[in-house]
Amino acid sequence: MASLFQPANSRYWWGRFMRDGKEQRMSLKTTNKQVADKKLRDILDRVDGNMAIEIDGGYTYDDLMLLLLEQHAPNLAAASARRYRTSAKALTPHFTGRRLKDIGATVLYDYESARRRDGVSGTTIVRDLNCLSSAWGIGTTYWELEKLPNPVLAFLKARKRQHGRGRLSNGPPRERYLSLEEEQKVLAVARPYLHRMIVFAIETGLRLDELLSLERNDVHWEVEQPYLQLWQNETKTMEGRKVPLLARAVAVLREIKAADRTQAAKNSRWVFHKQKTGARYGKVTRGLKATELKAGVRHFTFHDLRRTSACRLLQVHRLDIKRVSIWLGHKSVTTTERAYAFLRSEHLQQDADRIRADTRAIEALLDSVPASALVIDEETEWAGDMEDE
Repeated sequence: MASLFQPANSRYWWGRFMRDGKEQRMSLKTTNKQVADKKLRDILDRVDGNMAIEIDGGYTYDDLMLLLLEQHAPNLAAASARRYRTSAKALTPHFTGRRLKDIGATVLYDYESARRRDGVSGTTIVRDLNCLSSAWGIGTTYWELEKLPNPVLAFLKARKRQHGRGRLSNGPPRERYLSLEEEQKVLAVARPYLHRMIVFAIETGLRLDELLSLERNDVHWEVEQPYLQLWQNETKTMEGRKVPLLARAVAVLREIKAADRTQAAKNSRWVFHKQKTGARYGKVTRGLKATELKAGVRHFTFHDLRRTSACRLLQVHRLDIKRVSIWLGHKSVTTTERAYAFLRSEHLQQDADRIRADTRAIEALLDSVPASALVIDEETEWAGDMEDE
């Protein structure tokens, strides 16, 4: 029995039919129901004519991306869905039209080489291939293609094991965070709306998407222990969490309330909103770049403010790594440990500097003592040894 259906998150018609006791489903890649019906009948004719369905079920890269972007991505956090769409734009020119069974190590290596020629970093290439790998896993599960191995996983593992300059792997984690002096320079020139966002981000550790999508109803700052509530659909990990609000964060909320002059601003559902319309901010890239240039503080991004928050929680407030992991909303403490391992090196260097300073102080003290005071009488030394025994 075969039929057409249209998934809720797809604009295309899909077909389904039974084969060897299993339901086969595939996108017919058309919005026209009559065309979809003809395509499905052509597929059934091939099946009834004993044309074997191959290991990949006849599916292509394009079917994978349709499934990923139209059915899976809408259920993800906005940032993750956007990242998938960005990767898909990079992948599609190289893989469109290819059958899944034809995507192997050679094709993947050709993709890597082409992207490197375009000046793309290894980190970006890995991110795009991880997107393809995710789509592969989703597709093979959805279509029940359990015999079709994932070539992307094998390729990435093999390239990561290679040594030398040709190795393909994620770059080292970014280590940039703002010092107190840099923060003061940035805040001194930032426009009021950006000034508040920067302070709030440093005090809470929110991601940019989390901060911009924060609603007033989710912020409880007029209570004894102020906090904000992030819901599942607002976070990257799709897990809700409560974030304590420190004094400076509460001060920012008071400033926002006092600054609301228009009715649109007063009625806005968003914490960070535009004064004229009450609409939420979409991006802050240009404002942040202008602030960076004016302040003379180079090469920092909005996500570096989140890293600044975490570093201060660890270094200034002395929270343990597990509590910081919960505060930031990481999936596991391992993620936090990996992201902030560079602080251990900084601490070791600080300890080494302190030991060197202590050593120089001791040497200076010894130099100031007369040489005669350092001569030990042999009999006294012998007597002392006897007393110790």
